[in-house]
Amino acid sequence: MLKYGEKINWDEIRDRVSKEKVILVHHDKLKMVAMHDHSFLELTYIIEGEAEHILDGHMSVVKPGDYFIVDYGSRHSYKSLGSEGFLN
Repeated sequence: MLKYGEKINWDEIRDRVSKEKVILVHHDKLKMVAMHDHSFLELTYIIEGEAEHILDGHMSVVKPGDYFIVDYGSRHSYKSLGSEGFLN
């Protein structure tokens, strides 16, 4: 499992995805993730906190218990709605 706080190492994630079929990444107390895309499917499960999630130009609020898939090439970002950040 890869674990990240505020700083995400995208090169490490891309490297692991190129070698393994499935990886688990845990983000701890994120406040914001800039708009990005990737060449793999992303399954996200929100553990704690609330965030604004923008996916291909559509905004939604995600909260604990929510899960979704981000498709290949889709662009998305997160912004925490609380001061404590969110976990996924």
